[in-house]
Order: sequence, then C-alpha cells, then structure tokens
Amino acid sequence: MTDAAALDVRLGWRPVQPAAGYRVYLILAGLPLATPLDVGLPPPDGDGVIRHVYPNLPLGTLLTFSVSAYDDSGREGALSNPLSLSVAATPSASSTPTASSTRTAGLSPPPSASRTSTRAATPAASPTAPPSPTPTPTSGGAARVRGRVRFAGDDSPLPDVAVTLDDGSALRATTTDGDGAFALAAASGATSVLSAARDGADGGAVSALDAAYVLQAVGGTRTLDARQVLACDVTGNGTLSALDASYILRRAVDPLAALPAAATCARNWLFLPDPAPVTAQQTIAPRADASCTAGAIVYAPLLGDVAQQDFIGVLLGDCTGNWRAAGAAQAELRWSRDAPVRLGPPRRRADDRWSVAVVLTDSRRATAFQLRIAYDPRRAALARVRPADDDAIAVVSEDRPGRAAVAVAAAAPFAAERGVVARLVFDADAAPQVELLDAQVDE
Repeated sequence: MTDAAALDVRLGWRPVQPAAGYRVYLILAGLPLATPLDVGLPPPDGDGVIRHVYPNLPLGTLLTFSVSAYDDSGREGALSNPLSLSVAATPSASSTPTASSTRTAGLSPPPSASRTSTRAATPAASPTAPPSPTPTPTSGGAARVRGRVRFAGDDSPLPDVAVTLDDGSALRATTTDGDGAFALAAASGATSVLSAARDGADGGAVSALDAAYVLQAVGGTRTLDARQVLACDVTGNGTLSALDASYILRRAVDPLAALPAAATCARNWLFLPDPAPVTAQQTIAPRADASCTAGAIVYAPLLGDVAQQDFIGVLLGDCTGNWRAAGAAQAELRWSRDAPVRLGPPRRRADDRWSVAVVLTDSRRATAFQLRIAYDPRRAALARVRPADDDAIAVVSEDRPGRAAVAVAAAAPFAAERGVVARLVFDADAAPQVELLDAQVDE
C-alpha cells in the first residue's frame, strides 16, 4: 500500500447550442480565477453527456471547476454552476485514484451575434489542436522549467528577478541572469505554481512625462497598450484618472513619495505571464489592487520539461517604458544645463509676492518638464508653482532648504505665450535670486 498523491477528475456536462467549443476553468484554493483550458468540441457519449478528464490533480486541496461555451467568433457564455471537490490523501493501491463526476453543468449558451457578452472573452488555445510545445514526458522524476523575463518597455532582458516554483511540497527559487533567463526543477506530476518578483528603486524612470501620458489617455488623445495601462494605474483601482497622474508627478520630484499600489502591495514591479502554451497550463494576471495578486503560471499538473515559460516585467509609474537596468545613473543623463529652458527675471505681483517665469525656448510639442532650482532660503520661500495651462498639473519638492525640484505635466502641448509655461511664486521681501541648476523636457 502507498499514499496516493494525485487523482484524475472526470467532468461531465450537457451540450448547449450554438457552441463551437468549451472551456474548463480549474480554481485551486487560495488562487483567483485562472486562464481556462480550451477542450474544443468533444463529442458526447452515448448518454448525451460530454466528458473531459483532468489528470493528476493534487489531493488535500479544494478544487473548483466551471465550464463555459463559446461560439464560432470566440464569444463566451456565462460560467456553469461551480463543482467543488476535495479529497484527503489516504492509503490506497499503487494506482492513482479517479474521482468521477458526471454532474450536469448548467451551461449558458454563448452570446448571439446581436448581443454583446457581459463577460470578457478569455484568449485560449486552438480548440482543435493540442497546445504546443508539448512537455517532454518524465516518469515521476524532476521536471525542468525554463524561461526568460523581459522588460515591458522594450522587451530587453530583465536581470535580478526572483523566480520561484512551488510544487506544494517544496519552494524552489532562483534569480534571472544578465539575459533574463532562469531554470528551475520540480517534481513531475505535481501541481506547480511559477511566479516572479522584483523590488527596489525605479532608477529615476518615473518622470513628468509619465504623468502627461496619463492625462493624455484620460483626455482621449493618447492610446495606451495593456502594459502601459498596468504601469500607469498607480492607484490600483483599475482605471486611469488625473489622480494617477498626480501621484506619478509627485514621485517624479520626490523619490521617497510612495505610489499607492506599490505601497499596498510592498512592490513596485508587476509580472505578466507570457508563456508558450503547454498541457494543463493556466495563467493568472497580476493585480495591484487590495488583493495584490502576483502574476503566475499554474501547471495542474506539471507533466514534464517545459521551455519558454516567460514573464514580462512592468514598473509601476513608468508609463513611457524608459526604465533601464543602468538605473539612476542612466536617468541622470536626461538632466542637462543645456535643456531648452530658462528662467525670467523676478517680477513683483500685486499681492507683494514675486513671480519667476519658466520659459521653454521650444514649447510647440512639449507636454512635460522638470526643473531643479536653487535660491537663498534666508531671503525667499517657494510658495507654489502655477502652470500657464489650465489643464496642466504641477508639484514641487524641496530636498533641503534652498533647493527644490519642480515638475509640470499637461494633457496637450503647452499653449505657451512667449514661451512661458509656468511661474514660480515666492514669498520674499526683495527680488529673489533663483538659479536654474538643470532641467529635462519630455525626458
């Protein structure tokens, strides 16, 4: 007698019309709804029930199954009633036990051509062909998992990413090399979860231009791809707004300012699964909301050696995708004393404050800029920054008395009159002496 480690589950459901195929969802306890397994359009058995066997599932874990139907265009109907199963590991014969269920799932037909589905369609493999590449079979030994991690901005290799593979009995861990590559091994036949994580400074990649991208996306003048939306949604609420832009702008001038999603989840990198499809594989998309869901690839089970099990790294706040592995040194190169920016002479205002104009020598296409300035804190105090455009936002941060960083972002190119894009407002008894240390315009 040996202890059983896995079981096969046979699901059954009645056909629905019109259906071009079916997707089976497996939810492991403690994990969110994952990418389904597309089983195509199997023929019903003699009793009219369609059946599918899910092999080698773990014992002692709550397993929940649901089935959906989709039509020829891939539009998906509602999920069936869930079927949950948990079998404790008990002594048994050497063969793997089979838990059979022919309970009829309450499927809804896929949406018709005249109706829009209320549930987002999930990408799936071809319903008529097995996923490729096929894992190399192993017999109860170790299965090797290989892949690479790339940066979302330019698909360059992402080094120093912690990658883990959890097969339920042990947690294997490694770090990506200079080419972003990794390799791990786990027990073949076990349900395994592959995930990636990275934290640390953003290397100055978050700038005023990232905030401008958000404002433009909100205003409808810029279209962001899915990776950019994930990076820009620094509040983690699933939508982009001026609030995201303001948090990003604050981060641009103050490296200690926390982005809400990064503070909530204690990490500023998210990892999108991007694996080559293999048998019994599911993916979990990362979320930076209160759930703090890490992106993962689930193998239920891991059936053998697999390759190209990749992830794409997204840095929160870096909407433009200009992060580089060189870090802060690379970001510093974007600052220059020769940037097309100058400061005008101080002018007294009617309220006895002093105003210093920020002038861009070429503002026709600029939507963001950052300045670093110095002044005598014994004679003046920087009260505020007032953008020239009503739709622009501005922040200021003083790292020490007399030195300040200023950032301004707009939804459209600055409509500058004589090049004036903003005014620095000072409290001072006499004209403040303000020095422009360096600047960057649109990065």
